[in-house]
Amino acid sequence: MANRYKKAVEEEPEVAPESKPEEEKRETETPKKSAMDPKFKLMAKGYRDIFGGDILIQKSVLKQLPFIMLLVAMLVLYIFNNNLAEKNLIKIERTKKELIELRYEYISSKADMMDSLKQSMVLQKLELLGIKESTNPPHKIFINTGKTDKK
Repeated sequence: MANRYKKAVEEEPEVAPESKPEEEKRETETPKKSAMDPKFKLMAKGYRDIFGGDILIQKSVLKQLPFIMLLVAMLVLYIFNNNLAEKNLIKIERTKKELIELRYEYISSKADMMDSLKQSMVLQKLELLGIKESTNPPHKIFINTGKTDKK
């Protein structure tokens, strides 16, 4: 079989040099594109319109422009409100931490004050200043105002 094939190839007539450029042209030409699916064409046109900006000048979009602007304004307000709420939450958390610290400081100061107001602690502090505790019991002082009280 291989021999028969060789003979068939050898027996082929040679092509004239004038026709060779045409064959080369055919080989170098790009093959014709097959017809695209209509759905694909429509989808490609839609993407081209969106990314090219052509969709913004269509009548249907221009009719909806006030509604689109309302949506944009509401979106901006939503973002602003969200940021404001987050800032308030941060302030609340900071204030809670400060309140906890102040409460701890109050409790420790109160405990220190209670310890320093005990009679024994007051006596120790007064002895450093040279003041001693009285050993005499207190007694009442009567002042005569000139009025007599009848009982």
